[in-house]
Amino acid sequence: MKSSRVYLDHAGSALASESQLAAIGRDLLQMRLSNPHSRHPTSVRTRDIIDRARNRILRHFNTTSDHFSVVFTLNATQALKMVAECFQFGEHQRDSEITSNLESCPDGVFVYMRDAHTSVVGMRELARHRCNRVCAIDFDALYDLPAGQLNETENHSRDLFVITAMSNFCGRKYPLHIIERIHKWRPGQSFVCLDAASWVSTSFLDLSIYKPDFIAISFYKIFGYPTGVGALLVRNECCYLLQKQYFGGGTVNLADHSHFRVHRKVDFVESLEDGTMDFYGIAALERGFEDIDSYGGIKAVQQKTFALASRAFRALSTRIHLNGRRIAEIYCADSDYGSSETQGPIVAFNLLRDDGSYVGYTEVEEVCDLFGIELRSGCFCNQGACQMYLRIPHEQLIANYENGKVCGDSIDIIDKRPVGALRISFGRQSSEYDVEMFERLLDACFVSSPSLRVPLKSGVISEPTLTNIFIYPVKSCSSIKVERWQVGTSGFQYDRQWMIISAGGTVLSQKRYPLLCLIQPQIENGKLILMKKGNRTDNCYAEVPLRIRGGASPESRRICVHRVQTVDCGDEVAEWIDAELGENGCRLHRVCDQRSTSSSNDCGFGIASLSNEAPYLLINRRSANYLAEMVGLKLEEVIKRFRANLIVDGIEPFVEDNITTISIGGVNFKVVGKCSRCQMICIDQESGKKEANLLLALRDYRLGSKVTFGIYLQLEKPSGESILQTGMNISYTT
Repeated sequence: MKSSRVYLDHAGSALASESQLAAIGRDLLQMRLSNPHSRHPTSVRTRDIIDRARNRILRHFNTTSDHFSVVFTLNATQALKMVAECFQFGEHQRDSEITSNLESCPDGVFVYMRDAHTSVVGMRELARHRCNRVCAIDFDALYDLPAGQLNETENHSRDLFVITAMSNFCGRKYPLHIIERIHKWRPGQSFVCLDAASWVSTSFLDLSIYKPDFIAISFYKIFGYPTGVGALLVRNECCYLLQKQYFGGGTVNLADHSHFRVHRKVDFVESLEDGTMDFYGIAALERGFEDIDSYGGIKAVQQKTFALASRAFRALSTRIHLNGRRIAEIYCADSDYGSSETQGPIVAFNLLRDDGSYVGYTEVEEVCDLFGIELRSGCFCNQGACQMYLRIPHEQLIANYENGKVCGDSIDIIDKRPVGALRISFGRQSSEYDVEMFERLLDACFVSSPSLRVPLKSGVISEPTLTNIFIYPVKSCSSIKVERWQVGTSGFQYDRQWMIISAGGTVLSQKRYPLLCLIQPQIENGKLILMKKGNRTDNCYAEVPLRIRGGASPESRRICVHRVQTVDCGDEVAEWIDAELGENGCRLHRVCDQRSTSSSNDCGFGIASLSNEAPYLLINRRSANYLAEMVGLKLEEVIKRFRANLIVDGIEPFVEDNITTISIGGVNFKVVGKCSRCQMICIDQESGKKEANLLLALRDYRLGSKVTFGIYLQLEKPSGESILQTGMNISYTT
């Protein structure tokens, strides 16, 4: 369970403790449960455990079954969806429209906050055809609600307000006394659904004081495990407001197959819980509550996590660059971070360079990975808060989307403005050490220090020449240095044609498995040979034929954004890889292309490549030398870290950034883009150890632009079997 990595994404999911999971494991071995809809003793015992879990949940929120009912769901999202599907708005008089104004609203409105999780915003799609208006508002607009507003004409429409208890974007806690104000707006007509998923993860929600009508929660946010159990808490006085259309197993007394007639369960909870619930997951909730108690209870967790988040907030807000400029833009409702009553243990921010430009959050994530720090980036499924705090106009939001920006991608800055943020968050298992590591990261990587930049030297420039050729037969493994090699449309022959697949089906890379760099491929006598660097013995290598065996069945596999066909290379090499990496279930696969044929196989399909962006990658030796001098590394080590196919010399440093076409020994290539760099260049290719200096030096050289090094090439006009050889002359255009 113990990990050397620092986990700062507790708002995404809490971490289950080792003792909690051990207790659950013992329960699973000793406790026999079954479908609670049966009548035998095991089923009855299961129902009893589920009922005890309902009461334990209510006790956690300082209430009882006299006041609230607990409906189990998959998560908070399903709980919110259930409310949207089932809430009875009453008389529907007009087609709904979206507005931000509550004034002169008709009865029967659906209201949600702009600072809301996507799951809340999605409720409007189910409500819009059954209510008279949809309102997306800022929280402060709720203070303008006049009390006791009633229509002059009798109307049986109802209003539903969905309130964010705590922002999952920045941790702002909204005053829950607003619930009472909403109830008084249109007495008996206005109801409140509280999205409490973020709030209850680390804070106490006292339902003896606050009386929302519906509350949505997810237990993995509180305990870390179980991950597929949530709940909808319903105030008993409001059960009549939720009326389902669909019915599933366990929710009806009779379903008439001859008529559209169904007699539903009289018990409210039974009528809503479709099918068989996750009874083992529900049984595990008790261990989660016990774990919270072992930390002193939820109130102690609230104080501890707020103290840690406050320290992280101060670390960001007080640090400045050498020129006096701040290092971070923090997104927070209170400039002093408030108290645990108004602020949850979340800090949302973007980092700034000493020239005032933003550091892209993708770049920050890559550096964090080097330090073993895990955080969240993007808009955190809260587009409204992201748009508000980052001051993104609606027109710009739409333009960004039309230009290709979508949720979950790596686009972090558009027109010099961030389109998302970074978020760190704390939970019951967080510690002072976590904050210390975060502070070290800031000081080492994002607070400016005396510049390491050295002047670009012109020196004596020789004729542009190809000095080195490297191929990488197995993706993310070591290279083979060659003097001459055959080129093709998909890259050098045998370049990046094999990959190692984990037992879970993912492609291994040095980002997560840096020791891959110690696997040395060789191509000899019609075979691919894998060995450990510098240690080839009779018992310490594996080999596979270059020719794909007949009868091999290709498999479809996703590599980055592409889907490729691969064939398995057999058990012998797989066992060798497992032994070298200390893993279980790894397989070596070779990529193939069923659309063509090749003389290198017996199966009727040709060979493709696993290159990420383009078949060839070229770097300039003089540019690499500039970076080597900045960080004090040997030139050859820097060249190896950039893992290029073609190394050229005789070109001024970084001139390659502007090259559009290049000819090497008469073989013509076109430039198809620059190579964006990640934390892989921080891995020493001889030891597998990581250190951040090279990435930081490249970042500092680029000064706010994308962190790129090297250019991608593609053959302009493939013809026959061309050969490249070191020493060939080069010409290029810019």
